[in-house]
Amino acid sequence: MAEPAYEKVSVTLPKDLVDSARQRAGDRGFSAYVAEGLRMAEHMADLDEFLAAHHKAHGPIPAELMEEVRRAWPDPRAAGGRRRSGR
Repeated sequence: MAEPAYEKVSVTLPKDLVDSARQRAGDRGFSAYVAEGLRMAEHMADLDEFLAAHHKAHGPIPAELMEEVRRAWPDPRAAGGRRRSGR
């Protein structure tokens, strides 16, 4: 498998964000941490595009189906959200 090409870039970021990212990056290094974050952002953008295309082709997801999904997979960050058993 070929090595990925790299390009050195310069960005201006808020100092508190850089400090936090450096602390979280640890041994991985700041560049690897930032690259991982950018990859995640790209995946989220791809997902947004997919969902927009699905919505355009098929219309909105019915509210009752969304409620069923929310009951099956509650948001663990939501107040009172419970974790699914077996995890």
